[in-house]
Amino acid sequence: MKPAKAILRKPIESILIALCLFLSLYIPGYAQQTDDSDPLRWVRVKSWTGTFSYSCTDSRTDEQDGFTGTYTWDDHMDGRFTLDQLTSQAGIYVWNGTGLCSGSVHEETVSTDEEGASMTTTWDGTKPAPLVPSPGYFLKINLADRTYFFQAETVQMTVRIEDCTDEGCTTTDFTYGNGGINSFFQTLPATGFGLKGSYDAALLIGAGTLKATITWDIQAKEIAPASTCPLMTAINNQNQLEALRSLRNSMMTNQAGLLITMLYYHHAPEVAAILTQNHHLQKAVRDLAAGNHGLVEQLLSAGQLVVSDDVIADVTCFMEDLKPYASPQLQDSIELILDRIKDPLFVQGLGLKVN
Repeated sequence: MKPAKAILRKPIESILIALCLFLSLYIPGYAQQTDDSDPLRWVRVKSWTGTFSYSCTDSRTDEQDGFTGTYTWDDHMDGRFTLDQLTSQAGIYVWNGTGLCSGSVHEETVSTDEEGASMTTTWDGTKPAPLVPSPGYFLKINLADRTYFFQAETVQMTVRIEDCTDEGCTTTDFTYGNGGINSFFQTLPATGFGLKGSYDAALLIGAGTLKATITWDIQAKEIAPASTCPLMTAINNQNQLEALRSLRNSMMTNQAGLLITMLYYHHAPEVAAILTQNHHLQKAVRDLAAGNHGLVEQLLSAGQLVVSDDVIADVTCFMEDLKPYASPQLQDSIELILDRIKDPLFVQGLGLKVN
């Protein structure tokens, strides 16, 4: 038996759908939590500003292969950045941007052999401010596992390397790169629009490690207004909105209609946020509403309506276009609806017959 027929014929499922719809409509926080704690609030952020710092002030002495090595590091990096180029796919949102970074490097290694002969190698370099904004900064948020990852540019500077022995010193210039400072994967906070954190990294040097500390403070700069209704986000025509509300109230009360309505309200905050960020999807919704307004009025008047398969194809096309921007949960619901509307009995439950 097809899943759509199962939904139409099982009274227990009908009761569950009605209960979920009631929760979505009348229980605050079921379909959407507060603006500050909504798990989907991140997709409304249009741009970010932030700062980061990197510091390694540590020393260590160890022995390896007959040599005694003493390592002393005093490295510092500080930067600020703006992230305002948003892309998204399958619930993963990435903001790219540019930043400024300055810093200094002082690294000294003293290596002494068993006979007491030693060599001292010193790296010294500075990247002063002000600087030209550089690319390579991005913030990635994964809605599915509620984590984020920040990456700064690969900071490069010219350092002077001085090697000194009992016989004298030699110097060379070298382009130093830190490999890109990042936050590793962090858990998104439960509230707010700020991402702050720090962690201690272990740098493998010689036969041991040196301790480095990375900190960051990333704050939302521009946030799109919250909306709980995708249709109100995209449609400005009040007559079209009123007709759709009337359709919901009078025609979407059976099992098929309740399933559509329940899923709509359950995913409304995410869909509204996606529409806010993607104007071509907003236009698609407006075109669907305008192109089918007459059919909605006829359905309200007659209670049943014969439509062409082009109408179903247009709806299917929009949902397929929406899917790449959706979280895994929303993608599952889209697949469910796409599967159901292939079943004539399900479509008939919506008052439609496809010609």
